[in-house]
Amino acid sequence: LGRFGAAGAPAAPALARALADPAPQVRAAAAAALGRLGRSGGLGAAALARSAASDSSAAVRALAVAALADVRRGAPSVARELVSSLA
Repeated sequence: LGRFGAAGAPAAPALARALADPAPQVRAAAAAALGRLGRSGGLGAAALARSAASDSSAAVRALAVAALADVRRGAPSVARELVSSLA
């Protein structure tokens, strides 16, 4: 899904919700897909930030951080949005 880039943007909200799934494999896949969406994944940036900060799985936290970096490269304004969403 993440390979679709901008065409995958409509899936970003569902992927953001999947970051709260009980299964760490699902959360990891959602984080990775949001990162591959790049700028379009910015719709899930706040959820990625929460996962990066507090997911119970170290693997999911690492994938969320990497995804945030990918999203930020595509949309620098995402960093400002993240700061305000975490405040």
